[in-house]
Amino acid sequence: MTSMAVEPMEGKRPMPGTDIEPKPKAVSQDELVADIDRTRQELAATIDAISDRLNPANVARRTVERLRERAMQVDPVLAGTAAVAVAGAAIAYLLLRRRKRLPGALGQVLVLGRGQQVGR
Repeated sequence: MTSMAVEPMEGKRPMPGTDIEPKPKAVSQDELVADIDRTRQELAATIDAISDRLNPANVARRTVERLRERAMQVDPVLAGTAAVAVAGAAIAYLLLRRRKRLPGALGQVLVLGRGQQVGR
């Protein structure tokens, strides 16, 4: 075999290890078959993991789980503040709605003064 050393290119050093030739090691056929089987199993496990991660149903399930975890980790002070804000908005809405209804609900006659009345 000839040496596969790489010649330096104008001022650049060769990558370390490029001048080392691989030494063939004696491997029995049984060891080679076992190594191929092991590699095949590792590859199958990797492909299964990738397909599991890319499965739309699993992606949706993981997303829902993450959102549930985040919802459970809400700061109690922030949740209390939000609850007060929602309650305040609901009360304000009810008061404004009641205010709009009140003039008609109080009666059909408005008193203008000195006994003058105007009907609605």
